[in-house]
Amino acid sequence: MKNIITVIAAFGVMLSMAPAATASAEETAVCVSSEMKGSTSDVQEIAGRWRHQISDGNHTVGMGAENIGSLEIYPNSAYTYTDADGRLSEGTVKARAEEIGGSDITVFDFYEDAVIRFSASYFELRPDRLSIGNGDMERFLREAPAIADMDFFAGQWKYQVSDSEQDVDISAADNGSVIINADGTYTYTDTDGNVATGSVRIGSEEIGGTQMQTVGFYEGESFKIGGYYRQDEPYSLFIGNGRSSRLVRMTGSTAVVQPAVYSLGDVNNDGAVNAIDASDILSYYAMCSTDQQGCFSAEQMKAADVNKDGFINSVDASCILSYYAYISTATENIVSLEEYLEK
Repeated sequence: MKNIITVIAAFGVMLSMAPAATASAEETAVCVSSEMKGSTSDVQEIAGRWRHQISDGNHTVGMGAENIGSLEIYPNSAYTYTDADGRLSEGTVKARAEEIGGSDITVFDFYEDAVIRFSASYFELRPDRLSIGNGDMERFLREAPAIADMDFFAGQWKYQVSDSEQDVDISAADNGSVIINADGTYTYTDTDGNVATGSVRIGSEEIGGTQMQTVGFYEGESFKIGGYYRQDEPYSLFIGNGRSSRLVRMTGSTAVVQPAVYSLGDVNNDGAVNAIDASDILSYYAMCSTDQQGCFSAEQMKAADVNKDGFINSVDASCILSYYAYISTATENIVSLEEYLEK
C-alpha cells in the first residue's frame, strides 16, 4: 500500500524544498531568546500532512474536533501551514527534549524566523498526533496512518470475543482461527470445524476523528466482517466497534502463500523504483525509531536496504530518490540501481 502522506514528504527530500521563513503579523506567537538545535532524524518521524484541530466544545479535542488548518512537514525540517482562510505561512521545525511528569518527552517547535508559532508534544504510543498545550484541547492529527501491506498481515490469527462485559483485550474467549495469506485470501475455521474462505481488502477510514487502517474480509463481493489496525497494538485487529471482538496474531505464525520476491529499491513491488518506495522506507524508519514494529516483510527489508549496510533508514530513501532523479532525466544507457550506486 502506498503511504500518501510520506510520498509528499519524500518529494520534499528529492526537490530539496527549503522555503524561506516568514513572519505572520496576524498570528500571536511566543518569542524565545536562544536558538535550539533540532535533529533532522527526529523531524523525519513526523514528516507528512497533518490537520490542525481544536475542541468544538467543552470537552477534549478527541471527543469532538473542529479543523482549523493544515500542516505539511518536510524531512528537511521545513514546514508550511495553511489556515482555514487559506493563508499560507512557512518556517522550520526543531526538536528538543523536555521533562514532563518525570519523563523525557520530544517537543517540536515550529519557528517563523526566531519566533515559535506552535509547540507540540510527541508521544511514541500516539504516533498519529502532536499535542498542543495542556488539557488535550488542541492538536495536530496525522491525516492518514502508515499503511501496512498484505505481507504484514499474512499469518495465523485467533478470533476472540469478549466473554463478559469487559473489553476483549481484558477478558476473551477463542472463537476460531483465521489464516491470512500474502496473496490477499483468507481461510476462517470456527470452533466446530466449519470452514469459510474469501478475500481480504485493506483500506483507510476515519474512526472517532482519527484516520485508521481497515482490514475487510469478503466472501465473493459480500462483506463479512471488518477490523481496524492501530500502530500501537500491532498484534491485534479489532473487529467492529466497542472492542468486543478481535483477531490476535499467533506467535510465530507464517503466511501459507510465500510473499513475492522484491527487486532492490522496489519496496512496494510495483515494478518501479521511485519516490513512493522512498516514502515507504521513511515510514518504516519512523516506526522503528519510535520502538514500534515495522511493517516490512523479510523480502521488503532486503529491497529497502539499498546500500546493504544492514540498516533501513533515511540513507536508503535518499539513495532511491537520487536514482529516481537520475532515471527521470536520463535519456539513454540507463543503468540499474545496483550499478548506479557503484559509481
